[in-house]
Amino acid sequence: MLEDGGAPLYVQIASVFRRKMRSGEWPVGMQLPTLEQLAQQLNVARVTIRQAMDLLEAERLIWRRQGKGTFVTAHARSRHWLTVATDWKELVRLIEGTESKLLESRDSANMPPLAGGEGRSTGSYRFLRKLHSYEGAPHLVLEIFLDKGVYEMAEEEFDSLPIIPVMSRLNGIEIGKAHQTLTVSVADPEISRYLNIDVGAATVEVVRSIQAKNEDVIYFGHLTYRADSFRLEMDLKK
Repeated sequence: MLEDGGAPLYVQIASVFRRKMRSGEWPVGMQLPTLEQLAQQLNVARVTIRQAMDLLEAERLIWRRQGKGTFVTAHARSRHWLTVATDWKELVRLIEGTESKLLESRDSANMPPLAGGEGRSTGSYRFLRKLHSYEGAPHLVLEIFLDKGVYEMAEEEFDSLPIIPVMSRLNGIEIGKAHQTLTVSVADPEISRYLNIDVGAATVEVVRSIQAKNEDVIYFGHLTYRADSFRLEMDLKK
């Protein structure tokens, strides 16, 4: 059912179509009805259906060509998910292989205030804004304050590759404590442009801090994920 207000109409329609794929009503390989037919079924404008299809095509769930039609190419549950890591080795493993694009890099002595237990500032950082993608599809914007001394150990790698795996391979860095918090938010105009989502679309924000053995904060990051690519999964203890 489509609702007034809240998410844009085409976003709601895209969700309806994903449910049809998950349920098997629209199996992989099926040719979908035309835009006109879907618009009549849902009593919406043809352009709204086209916008919904644009989302599904960006997620590689459908394939469409003029004169041939639109086909389901992947199960809605088979798309790439970003899982929250709960330990250091898992975090490194999950990030390996991610495409990383540098958006901004500059020296910075200032970083967001640290809460109690988050360690202490070194007073000298490299600020890096990066965009992470999977198979060309952007899913994460990172704003990282990386200790300047750590950054200078592998400047080219930190600029071109995901930061955490590079840190894990460097000799002389001993991780003392790592902490992260997760909140749900919405995309502002800048984030929406980077992640190819609407302003106000749901996002997941992670604040992550990594301390050295001496409690110096060597990494402090604010990460913004597309909510539709993010999944929290864990075993429940008895």
